[in-house]
Amino acid sequence: MGISKSKVRNACYKYRILLTPESRKNAQKKAALKGLKTKTKKYNLVEWTNVKINKLKKLKDKGYSNKKISEILKVPKSSLCNACFNYRILLDEKTRKQKIKEAGIKGGNMFKEKRRNLIKLNRFDEDLGYIIGVCFGDGSIVKVGNSKAICLRTTNESFAKAFFNAVLDYTKVEPKYHIRIYDKYFKKENRFYKNVKYYEVFLYNIFFAEKLQNVFGSTIKWKIDVNKYLNYKKSFIIGFIRGLFDSEGSISGKKTSLGFSSTNKEGIESFYKLLSTLGFGFNFNVYKRKNGIIEYKIRSSKRSVIEKFSKEIGFNIDYKQKILKNFIKKIN
Repeated sequence: MGISKSKVRNACYKYRILLTPESRKNAQKKAALKGLKTKTKKYNLVEWTNVKINKLKKLKDKGYSNKKISEILKVPKSSLCNACFNYRILLDEKTRKQKIKEAGIKGGNMFKEKRRNLIKLNRFDEDLGYIIGVCFGDGSIVKVGNSKAICLRTTNESFAKAFFNAVLDYTKVEPKYHIRIYDKYFKKENRFYKNVKYYEVFLYNIFFAEKLQNVFGSTIKWKIDVNKYLNYKKSFIIGFIRGLFDSEGSISGKKTSLGFSSTNKEGIESFYKLLSTLGFGFNFNVYKRKNGIIEYKIRSSKRSVIEKFSKEIGFNIDYKQKILKNFIKKIN
């Protein structure tokens, strides 16, 4: 067929093309008669009788972990996971959270959560500010199956590394880091690019992602509560502004202008208000693109504003920071 094994596996899960243990055995017997070899692991031969399935359901309802259940039923953990998926023995999110509270994180074998699931939102520092700023810009919080992930996909390596380090320093959990090649069509430029190298950072953690959404709101149509943000530490605000400017900000070397643009009206207006409160004298402008979309821009060519931005904020993206440093050298 010319299709990779991973794509076949994903299609089987998506369209529920699954074999029961009995039908799998019959298929193996037919293959053996034809002289065909089949790769079969032992756990695929576990017979899930009605008695076993009922026991599994009862243990799941009590809140036992898969590891503990596999020890009680004396079956491999992998076979247990397959059975839970095949027979839909799953806990909904509300029940799961309730069971975690009842069991307690430290006590017993029930829902013994990994350390990555215990990330606390207790430090409003520069790293957290940068994570939120990036998520409001080029990054996002996305739903992945039954979980959620904090992610960033960018063509700039220094940007990806800065976000990776911020997530790692704050959560103490190493996020996934991938380099992938894609063919990309850019609507703004109406151009198609082949073999574009992307750097991807993903932290799969539904608990941490939901905490961020509960405190800071949606990352799609974001809006800043200026009074609330001003109560946070200064380091948090610095990281937040840097994250947004790394994502949607720009600096021009020819006209030496510093700017930020977005199509989110409420978001950019609240961001402009925050910058004005902190003493940044930006100008607010509205433009209309060729495709009819209205774009809102914050921009300034004032020497005092760019100097203040360089001293207090700066960029984590290498080429933007280089342009900013060259401008500061010229005026000094």
